[in-house]
Amino acid sequence: SKGVIFMKRDLELIRKILLWAEQNCDGRHDIMAPFIHIAGATPIEIDFQLRLLRDEKLIVYEGRKLKPVTRWVHFTRLTSKGYDLLHALKNDSIWNQLLEKFKDESLSSICKIAFALGEKYLML
Repeated sequence: SKGVIFMKRDLELIRKILLWAEQNCDGRHDIMAPFIHIAGATPIEIDFQLRLLRDEKLIVYEGRKLKPVTRWVHFTRLTSKGYDLLHALKNDSIWNQLLEKFKDESLSSICKIAFALGEKYLML
């Protein structure tokens, strides 16, 4: 329909958001998409990826109680699982494998694959 934008999961943007969060989240301040500045990405695109990250419990909100009709995803920090994924995605070999072989998988599957690949590299 006219004027409707259909969003898709964007692994590149998810990686950039996780990297941004690692550098900018202290666990106390409320973060929303409009606060995250990533070249080439709009707040709406970032918010969609944040929803996916929240669905997978990679980010968490521990701030004041929000109104049920809050428009933006709010978060205060990465979860332990979020840091584990980020650690795997920082490895260029793992990142390249994910992009080449698994980019069409669900985010849940990508997390599992990244964790498995990360464990493999830790054992080398």
